[in-house]
Amino acid sequence: MIKSILEFKDKDLEPTDSFELKKELNGDVWKDMTMNKGVREKLIEISNEFINSIYGTFQVKDIILIGSLASYNWSQYSDFDLHIKIDFSDINDDIDLVEDYIKLVSKKFNNEFNIKIYDYEVEVNIESIEEVREHVNGIYSILKDKWIMKPTIYERNVDTKLVEDKAVSLMEQIDELENKSKDDINVEDLITDTNKIWSKVRKTRKDGIASTEGELSIGNLVFKYLRRNGYIGKIIDIKRMTVEKKYSLS
Repeated sequence: MIKSILEFKDKDLEPTDSFELKKELNGDVWKDMTMNKGVREKLIEISNEFINSIYGTFQVKDIILIGSLASYNWSQYSDFDLHIKIDFSDINDDIDLVEDYIKLVSKKFNNEFNIKIYDYEVEVNIESIEEVREHVNGIYSILKDKWIMKPTIYERNVDTKLVEDKAVSLMEQIDELENKSKDDINVEDLITDTNKIWSKVRKTRKDGIASTEGELSIGNLVFKYLRRNGYIGKIIDIKRMTVEKKYSLS
């Protein structure tokens, strides 16, 4: 049976409590706006480990920390969102090829290693030096040990009811999709349905991040809500299963 909105328990709705802005930066990571020396050194070590897994010659322009741990919206669900900035053309003139390769390497590294600092997961990614982040509230250069953009405390009343309504609607659709995947349903139809919902989830976050509200937009908070309740992992599992089912014989 598909869960109705009333069947989601209080624990499923707990992530919305974490959207409340804090008055101070995370004390494990920061002291008086300066990054904890041990944390910074460990993040550099992790970055170097990741960089050594990439084939090609390139120069690291910067290593930055963005996301909630670089701002006042951190919570128990936060992670270290590390981005290593390079010039993609250093690796190959075919930028699209480099982007695809980088995505694969990043995914493999993050899936293979479950690295945590003070119980916060560390996720490492590569991004182009041309990447511009207009709607983030806090960017810290770990390489240069200084703020590129200092976070600010501002009043932000999150419409948690709207976030929950939108998220639960997507959760119900994913639950329905999961039930379909267990039935004897046409694989092509299942793939179509899965891609449709996955595109909707991705668009929700992409549009939110691109908006003036950025990380605290409804779209991005809905995505975080889904991820914290395990629904991003669930739909990724369904996507993988549909591919396996399509190309298998029994």
